[in-house]
Amino acid sequence: MSSRHAQKWRGFRPDPGEYDAAEDLLDARGKAMSEYLRACLRWLEQAPDEALATVGPHWPPPRPRGRPRSPRRDVDDHGDARSSGHAAGTGEASS
Repeated sequence: MSSRHAQKWRGFRPDPGEYDAAEDLLDARGKAMSEYLRACLRWLEQAPDEALATVGPHWPPPRPRGRPRSPRRDVDDHGDARSSGHAAGTGEASS
């Protein structure tokens, strides 16, 4: 099965507001985001040192990889506080 598109789709996840703000700036200048990003890729290929030096101060920190850790649950599935293995108030292990 082949794709109906000649180019492979590529995606990224900008921080909230980053994309919208940039899109508004480009729209005001009669430019589109996809063409802007393609121009940046071409600039990087043709003048990598210049392109990287120019965007360097704006380079985002790396994002954590993988799934975010789930919050620690101190309540069981029934809404009761989890026991630490001891009977409540007795200091003895529950059976």
